[in-house]
Amino acid sequence: MDDPPVLLHWAVARPSGGFAYPGSRLLATGGLILLSSFMNVNAQQTPCPDIDCLQAKEKATPFENLLLDKIENDIRVNPLKAPDIVSEALVTNVSNPLTFAGHLLQRASKALGQRMNQVEIARIVFAAVKVRPQAAIEIVRGAIQTTPARLHSNIVAAAVAGVPDAYLRAEVIRACEIFGETLNIRRQPILEDRIVCTEGNQQFVEEVALGYEATTLSDYKTLAEVLIDAAIQAGSSASIYDLQQAVDLVLQNNFGAIAGNPADFRTNITVPPPVTPTPTPGTPTPTPVTPTPTPSPVSP
Repeated sequence: MDDPPVLLHWAVARPSGGFAYPGSRLLATGGLILLSSFMNVNAQQTPCPDIDCLQAKEKATPFENLLLDKIENDIRVNPLKAPDIVSEALVTNVSNPLTFAGHLLQRASKALGQRMNQVEIARIVFAAVKVRPQAAIEIVRGAIQTTPARLHSNIVAAAVAGVPDAYLRAEVIRACEIFGETLNIRRQPILEDRIVCTEGNQQFVEEVALGYEATTLSDYKTLAEVLIDAAIQAGSSASIYDLQQAVDLVLQNNFGAIAGNPADFRTNITVPPPVTPTPTPGTPTPTPVTPTPTPSPVSP
């Protein structure tokens, strides 16, 4: 039987000044991200633009798998520090900041293995999204693909808790990123892989990634809904009800007391209504005591 959802009580503050994202500019030094057409999470994929081998070798982070190997080993040695290890790794300058985050979550799940519980995966996902919020979709996808269904509602809820604004109307964008890795390694791609070229003991891979941008158009889904969709598209076998319920709990805990909550009837994420206090029953009126009649005197 699956474990019940763990309530997440992390605070998520609405950023001031509109949709200001401290992590929204993820183009690392030397990175190559080719943004292309806007798309929904479930939209049909189109091939990445052609890139030659010279460009790939100049721009790609070399031997990404060796970096991931070290991170995976560090988590195996000290699993209690997995959230810190993941956070530190995500500040590394890489040419594939979106897909790297997904690969990293896959490795963290692999390192912890079957012993991983709901609290552990939630803390790791939350830490990862806080450091790199623009990679939240790939973080969810990477974690979903390498964990059992009993953890999926916690993964999505932790990601929603980690983004700066779960109610942001989000336009999903498609990006093509490139990185290098050692030949003949076993890895699990997030969407689709394409080997650009091979040189020596290294191959250069171009991979499709999903990110998002803020939009003011009300017909777009909220970021919370986008993350639920990402989990389903990644192959989650958890029910949509379980995923939505876990997200609802996070939204209620973090935004329920804020005046002017932007959730409205147009969103599929339901926010529980405010609790109506139960009226306190009045003090009952005491029943008047009937005096005992005085007995009539007995005649001698």
